[in-house]
Amino acid sequence: MSQYSHTDKLEDLWQAYADTVFLVDSPLPDWPQAAIITACNPPGEIMTATENHRLHNQLVHHLAGRNLMFSEITGASPDHAHQERSLLIRCSKKQANALSEKVSQNAFFWIEQGTLYLCPCLLRQVTERRLGNFSARLIHR
Repeated sequence: MSQYSHTDKLEDLWQAYADTVFLVDSPLPDWPQAAIITACNPPGEIMTATENHRLHNQLVHHLAGRNLMFSEITGASPDHAHQERSLLIRCSKKQANALSEKVSQNAFFWIEQGTLYLCPCLLRQVTERRLGNFSARLIHR
């Protein structure tokens, strides 16, 4: 009988991130490249709603102070049981990585020419993963 290893847990976590869908309330900007970053639950630790709200607002103020354009979006598990307020941010991939590190996130999503990628940040043991067409992951509420 094999034990459930750290590697198995990491692969399960990476797959959970890869399964993310995105909930939107209004049309998103049509930027050629952008990142989706959350400040919630850093680094993968479940926080209270109050703490996540505070972290999200800190990220919003940080972006506004740097004149980075952004739009609200929600990352969710496919069954919508787990949801995290996130931001679609017009930035470079290098900026996205730095922002994700700043808010202690394991990963961020990168969109380039309509293709969605899952990019590691604090999780350095995994590799970037191409997830396919971004619009196929959008759910309009």
